[in-house]
Amino acid sequence: MLKKFLSFSLALTLIIFIPTLASASIETDTLREDCRQLSRIPHNFILLARSPLDWEQKDWLKAGGIAGTTILLMAFDSAIQDFTQDRKTSDTQTLSRLVKPFGEGTTTLPLLGGLYIYGLLEQDEKARETALLATQSFFVAGFFSELIKTTFQRHRPSSGSPPLTFDGPGWPRENQSFASGHACVAFAVATIVGEKYSHNPLVRSTAYTLAGLTALSRVHDNDHWFSDAFFGSALGFFTARGIMSLNQGNNQLELSLTPRGLQISLSF
Repeated sequence: MLKKFLSFSLALTLIIFIPTLASASIETDTLREDCRQLSRIPHNFILLARSPLDWEQKDWLKAGGIAGTTILLMAFDSAIQDFTQDRKTSDTQTLSRLVKPFGEGTTTLPLLGGLYIYGLLEQDEKARETALLATQSFFVAGFFSELIKTTFQRHRPSSGSPPLTFDGPGWPRENQSFASGHACVAFAVATIVGEKYSHNPLVRSTAYTLAGLTALSRVHDNDHWFSDAFFGSALGFFTARGIMSLNQGNNQLELSLTPRGLQISLSF
């Protein structure tokens, strides 16, 4: 998380200062509004965390399908892991090293910062919006992933433990296999890019392909079980869809201090 925070700080610095120096035509109001949008990341996390309270039957069916598929995959995790490890080659190891960074903040966030700067300088509204939404999605998905890791504390395949070894909530948090954070944030970003550029098959397919390879690289490197990668990917995908939905509306979460104490108000 420290690496993610440092990368975010660097990207935010680039977002704020470089365009201002490079182009005097960029309006301050635009930067102010974009910074305000990024500041809603904790709010959006809370909104999505409480969203199951408002789910309809179709939403619960989707969630049940993902949970059921994850549990089913857990039954085959050991066999899949053996199959994958037995077929490692120098080529697959090289590919894994190349795609793994797309699930890390040190690579993804500067790229998003660059996309945002391009959108500002070239007045490309879609590029700017994509960078902002993808950054939100990255952090909200990352928060969900960290919360799940802390809750389940599943042992990694590299530990030598059986695939269904969970320590449950508690500290210190030593086992972080479920769910895959790399897969989660890779799909959280790829889904935003893919949906914003849905008219461009090359961009869309490239984004999802990189995310899929990033998820598979975690299994290849023996850092995650296949079910970890699957659930992390699904979590990232639906988190991104949720972020897009929140930003299409006027959802706001407000905290206020009153004589009766701290109150939380939610408006749609």
